Amino acid sequence: MFKGKYNSFFSHRTMVQDSYRTINWKQAIEKTVKKNDIVIDVGSGSGILSIFSAHAGAKKVHAVEKSKDACGLIKKMVARNNLNDVVEVHNCSAAEFLKKNVSADVVLSECIGDHIFEYLPILDVYAIAEKSGARCCIPENFKLFAYPDLIFPKSNLLQSIERNLPEIDFSCFDPDFLSDAPLDTAYFEAYDDSSDFYFGLSSKRPPGHGIKLLEFSSKQKLLNLCDNDNKIQIKIDNFSTCSSGYLLLYFEIQFYKDIVITNHPGRPRTGSHSYFQRLVNLSHNSKKNINLEIDLNIQEDSIEDRPYTNLTLV
Repeated sequence: MFKGKYNSFFSHRTMVQDSYRTINWKQAIEKTVKKNDIVIDVGSGSGILSIFSAHAGAKKVHAVEKSKDACGLIKKMVARNNLNDVVEVHNCSAAEFLKKNVSADVVLSECIGDHIFEYLPILDVYAIAEKSGARCCIPENFKLFAYPDLIFPKSNLLQSIERNLPEIDFSCFDPDFLSDAPLDTAYFEAYDDSSDFYFGLSSKRPPGHGIKLLEFSSKQKLLNLCDNDNKIQIKIDNFSTCSSGYLLLYFEIQFYKDIVITNHPGRPRTGSHSYFQRLVNLSHNSKKNINLEIDLNIQEDSIEDRPYTNLTLV
């Protein structure tokens, strides 16, 4: 989730300057793309992955991007890096590009949201890979986890004003009186919550302690997770909840063998991460277990500055 839009310069600069994200992409592309390969970059954005592919030896790169403004940025990036003869920009959606019957060796897509499923339909990316005859995709594998401990708002923010205004009763500032949004985000790195104004992190659980919710590495494996309506139902049993807690979701995305990125709270400290952690508000969950639903049918444009609504607590 970005504090901006995908067709804005600010958002693309934020993504590119995320060194953890950008350098891992570069390394994965260098290990995957071979000389004279044809590459399809779905949701090309700034065009940085297309440029990496060209530098890795691709003879042709199809940069697919439906934002007209972003396509303008890609074309400038390609021209200034002297790659006009290698990179071709397609101003269309993934579904529209699918109709062009383009062959490829590698399909890559930065199709990752805070809870994996966001903005760009992963099923369309897999369809392009399948139709193009590509030998592989980047990313290779997707995993979604739940952090084993709840996340809470930073209580010290209200406590400080209560101390200064003891004559005022602030007890109404409670989820029972004022409901918060069903979905939210946090920014934690190296188990540090100082960069997040609203939420605190009270534990340091390593990635291996997370609760795995789903995993897939192909179109069929993703479809196997879905019901007949393309919805993924997730049930978390025996998870201790309370009225003011939030469930934190994080991903592990495998780009190439040992090249894996994550938005786990313990991820490396960079100060420039463009991925947040997804928070699910549990204040209205009266059940002993947690039931989540991810609806792959929901496709909403231009909501990059708020959580994607395809994830709900049911």
